[in-house]
Amino acid sequence: MQQGDADFFFVSSLDDRVRAKRLYFQPGDAGYRVECVFETEGWLDQRRVEVPAWRAGRAPTLDAAAQPHFDHLERAYRIPRFASRNDVPAWLHETALVVALHGMHYTGYVFNDYARMLEILAWTAARIPAQRVLVFLPAWDGRYYWDYPVYQPSERLGGEAGFVRLIREGQRLGFRFMPMFGANAANRRQSVYAALADAATSKIDGDRFDLNWVDWDNDRHEEGWLSYMNLGVASWREHLAGRIADVIGRYGVDAYFLDISGGWVNNPQADMHEGMRRLVADLRASHPGVLACGEFLYDALTAFLPLYQVYAPRFAPFVRSFSHLSHPAPGRGSSGVHESGFGKWDPDTLLLSRREGLIPTLTVVDDTFASHRDAMEAVRKRAAEWAESAQVRVDDGRLETEILLYAERSDISEELARLAVHLKAFGDLLESAEDKPLGKQMEFLTQEMLRETNTTASKSRDAAILATVIEMKNEIEKIREQVL
Repeated sequence: MQQGDADFFFVSSLDDRVRAKRLYFQPGDAGYRVECVFETEGWLDQRRVEVPAWRAGRAPTLDAAAQPHFDHLERAYRIPRFASRNDVPAWLHETALVVALHGMHYTGYVFNDYARMLEILAWTAARIPAQRVLVFLPAWDGRYYWDYPVYQPSERLGGEAGFVRLIREGQRLGFRFMPMFGANAANRRQSVYAALADAATSKIDGDRFDLNWVDWDNDRHEEGWLSYMNLGVASWREHLAGRIADVIGRYGVDAYFLDISGGWVNNPQADMHEGMRRLVADLRASHPGVLACGEFLYDALTAFLPLYQVYAPRFAPFVRSFSHLSHPAPGRGSSGVHESGFGKWDPDTLLLSRREGLIPTLTVVDDTFASHRDAMEAVRKRAAEWAESAQVRVDDGRLETEILLYAERSDISEELARLAVHLKAFGDLLESAEDKPLGKQMEFLTQEMLRETNTTASKSRDAAILATVIEMKNEIEKIREQVL
């Protein structure tokens, strides 16, 4: 709170865990009465509560008041500086432009199908090195939010064949791809929801907490079908991790985007933050080199998520950001699949990319490529200028380390060796003369074969290998169906 030209009053928590803290300001005659409120973890049955320390005082400037708090966060959560992070692939250091290609609106309206997306990327690759462009795919999986949490290519956008072609040919040009997933959203009307219902979030008082703040059909009323899910609950975390892993393994994408990543609610079920951390850690262990990205952040998230869609200047030394998918697109100012609707495209917003750590972003909706390529060219030009001014210098030791890590991550010899062992074991079972049930052993072996093929796909960027892996997975699935 600023009380004078050089008089700032501050209050901050010195907690080292993600727990609920609030400040309550009660106005009075000569100022405010401030309450520092702490809530213990609702999911723990505790007989002893340790309240975090609070820091309060005065400072002559806003920076002098805030900086000690951010220094505490860096130490408490062990947040690495961006240049030294080991969860950032080398290509992100060189990324100069994010292109957001909007897919299908909640209503079913199609902004860009997979074929049009590829056409847009071919145009882009002729104007900026594709190796420096990250392609963000919101609503790639069908109706925005409605189809959560199925996460598979939409038939209306071009089906699996169209999606495979988009990724394969786009990567051949040099682009990196990042499809969107909802970290905590599931439609109760989807058939898969019944198996996940135990992960629906309740507030600390036991009331149901829904993701119910969007009027998707413009009837001026809440919808009631979208549940806010808790990543701390195993059923939801395992389902989401499985869908993301399948998309990585099946299509070879380079990154995954976690929508509403910064959502956190104190609740009686499980620790949402720990669930998010485990999700990212497990996917990183099984798919090293694949980037994890969040929509927006809170302090502790930056310890393990290095890229965000919402810019936070104080965290620029630690993470990178790009502009939100809802930013008005060139032309009519459409927000595409996002619920905000329409705004005003302002070319001056390109100047935002002068901020430290903010990557220039181009949003492409239905009419952008058809009617506003001049504006697209302006964003492209700004990205090129940003890349020139923000050129990253990598020392020889760092470069050598990155090359060795890439070589290790790309080596599929162990996966092929294990796959050969599983195939031999399966063949031995088929030739076995023993008169006993073999179904469980065969099912286990098919699961192991799928695991090895998925890992092979996640490590490889070769189009021919990825195509072969897809065929292998289809054949293994056929075998598994017969075994079951």
